[in-house]
Amino acid sequence: VHWGMERHLDRVAEQLGRDPSTLRRANLLTPGDTHPTGQRMEQDHGDLRGCFDAVAERLDDVDRTPSAPGRVRGVALSPLMKAPVMATNASSAAMLKLNGDGSVDLAVSGTEMGQGAWTVLGQIAADALGMPVERIRTARFIDTSTSPYEWQTVGSTTTWKVGQAVRAAAGDLLGRLRGNAAVALGVPADRIAHDGEALWDREAPERRVPIARVALNAVHPDGRAEGGPAAGYGSFTPHGLTRPDDRGKGTLAAEWTFGCHGAAVEVDTGTGEVRVLKLVTALDVGTVVN
Repeated sequence: VHWGMERHLDRVAEQLGRDPSTLRRANLLTPGDTHPTGQRMEQDHGDLRGCFDAVAERLDDVDRTPSAPGRVRGVALSPLMKAPVMATNASSAAMLKLNGDGSVDLAVSGTEMGQGAWTVLGQIAADALGMPVERIRTARFIDTSTSPYEWQTVGSTTTWKVGQAVRAAAGDLLGRLRGNAAVALGVPADRIAHDGEALWDREAPERRVPIARVALNAVHPDGRAEGGPAAGYGSFTPHGLTRPDDRGKGTLAAEWTFGCHGAAVEVDTGTGEVRVLKLVTALDVGTVVN
């Protein structure tokens, strides 16, 4: 299908007497444009034109002179857009548990299939908690009877969707941990600051307590315990999605991937042999996590 569409554009450009890449660039989706499904393109959806221009620039220096008689060379590029349609309530959830030694267990249900999800989600948890990633243990076993909820592992959504749930869980855990530290230090919880090793009174920084000491609860000098084990639960649901109306229009995608591929090839017209001279890809990946 994609090949047919691109060949059609080439023929349209030929009929119009226009350069194929110029015709494509003129019809790229940009912020403010409306997608055929009726969704308005926003700045944070991605920079398709920037990807297109980056690929075009790197193909400009291709030598189009064939290496031998009977061979021809060609250069082409093709923009891409990916917008996975999902359920309007496609939620993710995550759980974090702080242990007595200061380590943290992370549980999610996003499936690892080689994309590095467990690593990235552990990094997000470490960043949100302000501690080294080595102290985060991501559970490798997923069971729907005990693991947090996950809609599906599809559409390149795990990092940003499950990652949001992990950050929310970290905030929940830190709230409970500050509560324990507040009891231990005898100050209001909103006066507690923290890093990856300790918590302290903002107004008297010398008064601090190690995270491991208040991970499970706060114990008074006489042995009385208050608070409880610091754990956190977080969830994330992309808001604003709608079902398509009777014309097939609506806010159907929560996130977009924009990019462009380009190639320069040489073809032996006698044998059909194809030699790839240059291959260029540009993708707007947003914020790089890992």
